[in-house]
This record gives sequence, structure tokens and C-alpha cells, in this order.
Amino acid sequence: MSQTGSSFNFYRKAWHLLGLIVPLFVYIDPVAMIWPDLKHGSRWVGVGLLASGTLFLVIVDSIRLANPSFNRFFINLVGPLMKEEERDRYNGTVPYLFANLLLYLFFSKEIVVLSCLFLMIGDPAAAYFGMRFGKTRFFNGKSLEGALGFIFAGFLACAGFLFLHAHFQSESSVFWLYGGSAGPGWWWLGILLLSSVGAGIAEFFSVTGFRGLIDDNLIVPLAGCLTLALLGHAAGLPWSDVLFNPGKLAY
Repeated sequence: MSQTGSSFNFYRKAWHLLGLIVPLFVYIDPVAMIWPDLKHGSRWVGVGLLASGTLFLVIVDSIRLANPSFNRFFINLVGPLMKEEERDRYNGTVPYLFANLLLYLFFSKEIVVLSCLFLMIGDPAAAYFGMRFGKTRFFNGKSLEGALGFIFAGFLACAGFLFLHAHFQSESSVFWLYGGSAGPGWWWLGILLLSSVGAGIAEFFSVTGFRGLIDDNLIVPLAGCLTLALLGHAAGLPWSDVLFNPGKLAY
């Protein structure tokens, strides 16, 4: 949500938005388009790619952090996509991929997308509004304006996704804002707003630990998905509508 003296890194934010490909993969389910009989095919493939990708990046970053020459080469190669502090710790793609791995394993495809939207849309909005309008600063350098930008941008992005979901989905879905026969319906707007607040609070208090393996790229999506799941269940949804049983990947 914008630190004092920070600048808006366009290249990094564009890379940030490109990360939406990860949650959209399980939502669009391209594997089912090729092999319709392969149940949970995209989720199964996604889990494999995320697990191997996370492991690969951990190995590469571990080598980079232990080898100054390789670190300089790596930074020259992808420096514009990294935060300044990531030069001496694991880059933020690692915790983001691990967060998505957990989402793929345990949550419905709609919650996977919604949880990542909080981060992928809310974070750039927080950086922009915090840098451009941030005047009320807190103890950690983050601003009230950036926090509000995060919350409302995340909420609007998630509401827009559910509108599109309701428009394009041909079958009944509990995640419909309108036109569905089941689920909270328009109450989803309240659930989304509260969940965006929850994700915003998690981002505000997020810390970086274990040399970058834990940061807001991990904390925010997990906070968002847990809030969505708990509020959805409190609104009357059975756990089977908001959670995914990883055991289903075996059959």
C-alpha cells in the first residue's frame, strides 16, 4: 500500500497482472476442452506445474543468493520486474505460486480467482493511490489512501468477475450475483466487500519473513480465500461449494 518514497513500477505491476493467468487456468479449464473425460484435468495439471515451478524458482533463487556473480546476471536480466529488496531475498513469484498451489488444492475455482484478484488488482491500486494521494501515513509507512485503494479496487474487480461469471456460465452456480436459483445472490456484494477488507487488513499487517518466502503474495490470497469461504459458509453455503477435496484429484 505504498511505502514512503516508493515509486510506481509499471513493468512490475504489468508482470503482477500477468499472474492472473494462474488462477484463470483452473477457472477456464482448458484441459477439459481437449480431454472432456479427464475429470479435474486443469486442476491436476495446475497442481503439478505450480509444485514444480515453485521448487524450480526456490532452487534458482537459492543459487542466486549464494552466488554474487549469478545474482548480478539475474538482476540485469529481470531487474525491472523485481522490488529493490528482492535483490537479496527470494523474489515474490515464489510465495505467489505457493499460495496458488494451496488454493488449487483446497478451494473452489471461483474462490481461487477471487482470492488472487484481491492481490493482483488491489496491490497495484494501493501502490498507485498511495504514491499519488497518500498523505495519512501509518507506523509502517503505508497510507490510508493506499489502503482504501486496495479495498475498493479489489472489491470492484471481484464484483466484475462475478457479473461476468453469471453472464457466461450456462449452469446454475452459487457464485451468481443474479439469474441463479441457489446461493447468496446479491448478498455476494457484501461478502466481497468484507473479504476485500479482510485481504486489505492482511496486506497492511503483512511482513516479509524467511528471506522472502513469506510475504504479501502469500498472505493476501490466503486471507482472501479464508474470508470468502467462511463468509460464504455463514451465508448458508455447504463447505462442498466453497472448498475442494484434494482427494478428488486421485479419481
